Amino acid sequence: MPVISTMGGSLQPTEIEMHAIPVVYKGWTLVPLAAGASRSFASMVVITSPQGERRALGSLGDFPSIEDACTFALECGKAFADGRDFRHVCLERIVAKQISPSRSRRRKKEHPPERPS
Repeated sequence: MPVISTMGGSLQPTEIEMHAIPVVYKGWTLVPLAAGASRSFASMVVITSPQGERRALGSLGDFPSIEDACTFALECGKAFADGRDFRHVCLERIVAKQISPSRSRRRKKEHPPERPS
């Protein structure tokens, strides 16, 4: 869908994709949002409490797909609804990304074990 962008000081249409499907979790309505284009999607979530109070958490991070962005937004929304610090979910993601299995494999390939002579 075309959207107006103010990048560069002038109005110009750009192609931006938006994704939002509401989820009910323990009486809370969570609307994960993924906005972006191509391979970069920003993750956000709109949270409505059982009493009708609404708040938004974003931008929670950038992701390579809509599914990744929405999954992460839901995790943050669930943490908020549970009374947990949603920022810990973000921190756990960053730490997991830094010590991902793919990086461990690369280190092993770069430094093969020494063979006995």
